[in-house]
Amino acid sequence: MNKNTLLALLALCLGAAWWWQSSHILNCEANAAAVDSTINIAPAPIDTVAAIDTVAVADTVLPTIATGTTEDDLAKGQKFETLFKPMDLYFKVNDANYIKTDANQKFLAEAKTYLSQNKGKKLSLTGHTDSDGDENANQGLSEKRAADVKKQLAKYGIAADQISTVAKGETEPKADNATVEGKRANRRVAIVVE
Repeated sequence: MNKNTLLALLALCLGAAWWWQSSHILNCEANAAAVDSTINIAPAPIDTVAAIDTVAVADTVLPTIATGTTEDDLAKGQKFETLFKPMDLYFKVNDANYIKTDANQKFLAEAKTYLSQNKGKKLSLTGHTDSDGDENANQGLSEKRAADVKKQLAKYGIAADQISTVAKGETEPKADNATVEGKRANRRVAIVVE
């Protein structure tokens, strides 16, 4: 056999193996106990320091935050890496002021410098809430939370026209809303330079 024939046979075998695997998975009965024990899909890594377990919610895997984790713990768990990677600002219940940490203050200081030198860029603020209460009320609360942070950052010296706000309400939870700690993790404003 020559080299081209061997390559053609190898391609045929690989194609047949792919077809068999695909059709085997697609043709499994809905109530079959297992599709194939060799298939292992690992969940995406969770970027939450206090996460200890995961819970599936509507096709999304959300972290369960460790019992006793406070808003201060969540805020201190945020690490500044770059202006272009979102960082979360956390709030105590019924407080419009975010919890200040060395990491988020460094982010804001660098953002202020960067934005003053790059007038076409913006600091994006995305407000979030937990799922307690009415969905429309939570949407309004996330708008207010992002607007309050915008006012604070404008006072800090970041040009107001370089700060954009978006409100997501309860639609993009970061953690499982079934726990007090998860709800704390969901009450946040994400900041990032775009």
